[in-house]
Amino acid sequence: MSNTSSILFVTQISLFPTYGGEKIRSLGLINLFSDMGMSVNAIIGNSLSEYPTNLSPNIIFHEFDFLRKKNYFSKASDYFIIDKKLKELIVSIIQVKKISLVFLDYGFLGQYILFFKSLGIPVLYGTHNSQANLIKQVDGHTFRGKLNFTLASFHEKFYFNKSDYIISVSQIDLNYHSKISVASKNILLPNFVSEKEYFPSESKSNYVIFSANFNTIQSLNGLIWFLNEVWDEELSLITELYLAGNYSKEALDIPQLKDVYLKNVKALGSVSDLKSIIAKAKVSVVPLIEGSGTRLKCVEAMALKTQIVSTDVGAEGIEHKGSILIANTSSLFKKSIIDVLNNNFDMTDIAHKIFFDKYSSRSNLNILSDVVQNKLKIKIC
Repeated sequence: MSNTSSILFVTQISLFPTYGGEKIRSLGLINLFSDMGMSVNAIIGNSLSEYPTNLSPNIIFHEFDFLRKKNYFSKASDYFIIDKKLKELIVSIIQVKKISLVFLDYGFLGQYILFFKSLGIPVLYGTHNSQANLIKQVDGHTFRGKLNFTLASFHEKFYFNKSDYIISVSQIDLNYHSKISVASKNILLPNFVSEKEYFPSESKSNYVIFSANFNTIQSLNGLIWFLNEVWDEELSLITELYLAGNYSKEALDIPQLKDVYLKNVKALGSVSDLKSIIAKAKVSVVPLIEGSGTRLKCVEAMALKTQIVSTDVGAEGIEHKGSILIANTSSLFKKSIIDVLNNNFDMTDIAHKIFFDKYSSRSNLNILSDVVQNKLKIKIC
């Protein structure tokens, strides 16, 4: 039997196909643990496509149907009740493989912490944003949103401290989590992508890219703002706008965009090679008006040397040193896009260096390795 230390990674996300920030982060974390020298058993949501061929052989995926209750009041149990079938799957894995560490990633899985701790297995709780705070931002004005916020907030306050460490993606999120849990338990591990998979293009094409999962309320609201307030005839005469990502085609049919100017706006849907589309774009826009965490679309554009124009919220948590053009009004956002198209602003070389130093797999492997080996004292064989 191998002496390699093993980790059980649990996420409700369906990782394949890997589009959207949440999927990229979760798969990136799994790959980091593998690169560290650990064998990985990953429980993931049911996949919608075949697995990539370049995955490490020491990663085993177990798909699970994370059913969410449709009745809004009964779904409150999702925050606190252990799923018997999921627990059975977990037990079946533990019986075959000695697990040194558990990483609970995304969603509300804190109710499983005490089960693992009873077996003497340390637990890392991975966050993608300050979830309760995000719910309050985007839906806190409705009764359903207030109920959801209350449940999420209670879950975080009750369970976070029961884990060994909490992983946050930005300093803002870390500060938020430190207020509801022991500050020393909070670790910053920013969003990242693998430098081995991102290659800048030698030439740029005349289009603007907005890549996102448009099925999320923050991306959809950002799209509504951008198309209503920024995109107009002047921009359409000098460039094209590409919308790429899940639900991008369907998003253009929503009532809020019924009478919007859409000339030279092209929705690409979920594309298989988003990296090349971002790499060839002249501008990558992140026109978000709400949200938390750090946007992987920013990290990807930095890695691919595509100039970013963003709101403050869109660039939140990114230490970009002025390499991202920040614009919080529609007029300034439009002017910033035109400046980049006219080659009056280009900070992509600086952004690319920042990517390597802070948002690459290489730089974040050291952070995660320190948590596992030095803080948790887990020996990596």
